[in-house]
Amino acid sequence: MDLAKSQFKEEKKILNEISDLVEIGKDDEALELCNEVLKINPKNEEALLYKGGILADSKKYEEAIGYYDKAIEINPVNDLSWANKGNCLWYLKKYQEAIGCVNKSLLFNSRNEEAWVVKGHSLNNLGKYRQAIKCYMKALIIDSKDAIAWMGKGFALRNLKKYEEAIECYDKAIEINPRDIAAWAGKSLVLLDSGKEGEALVVENSYRHSKFIEKIDHYNKLLEIDPQNGEAWRERAKTLFGMFLLFLPPNSPKRIEVLERALKGCDIALEINPKDTKALGIKGNILLHLERHEEAIECCDKALMIDPKDKQARSVKNVALGKFDAKEE
Repeated sequence: MDLAKSQFKEEKKILNEISDLVEIGKDDEALELCNEVLKINPKNEEALLYKGGILADSKKYEEAIGYYDKAIEINPVNDLSWANKGNCLWYLKKYQEAIGCVNKSLLFNSRNEEAWVVKGHSLNNLGKYRQAIKCYMKALIIDSKDAIAWMGKGFALRNLKKYEEAIECYDKAIEINPRDIAAWAGKSLVLLDSGKEGEALVVENSYRHSKFIEKIDHYNKLLEIDPQNGEAWRERAKTLFGMFLLFLPPNSPKRIEVLERALKGCDIALEINPKDTKALGIKGNILLHLERHEEAIECCDKALMIDPKDKQARSVKNVALGKFDAKEE
């Protein structure tokens, strides 16, 4: 009896560690601990579900299904196991099988939101758009802030040529998650289908803007982990400069502010690696747009001393020389 209690405590302790690791994205370490638990107890349902989830996140859907099947053998009425297996089958484009699994999940728990969404996706893929909409509505009754359900509903409405309703769905998804690229892209496609090319172009620009913001967030996270990551500083600066070129009109008060932030990123990258010709090229281009032509030329000269074939530095230098000569005249 004491041995069984001790084993249970040990399994529970490791499962808590797995949960923490999964939450912070350390899937490899979590997978090792799953294997450790399953060595102690091959029928630990929670460990099987965790392992299936980690494998699914790595797009190893067939392997994941194997672990969900083991969990189902142990507990056939767990709605999560059936829903997760259905999700993997959907990714494998086995839509009818996916529907079979999520129907089982919903039999045991009619409020399993993920199961309703997977069923909706599968029906969409089978061209059964009206049935799909009913599934998404069920999911949205459970959670009205499920952006994926709103997008799925929008996709179905678009295919039924109900464009205004589809746009409303994508707008809801964008409101919930303004940085969701799929939502912006979906709305743009609906506008194109409905003959509103001009509005679609505006949405496309917003979608592209969200991609830039997503990139900046990515580099910010890298820099939180390692503030000495020169490449991340350089690429963050490059992204900010790209935003300046694409999205800030000449009369925008933020133009100088964005350029100064990009310039600072290049300076930090060059403190870390003074021979980073890419950072020197980007810095030269930023200085050119700040109309600091002499500094731009100096920056490009440094890049060309390191790599005489650097096309970016050569091009920026030529433009800066032309601007500088014109100013002198």
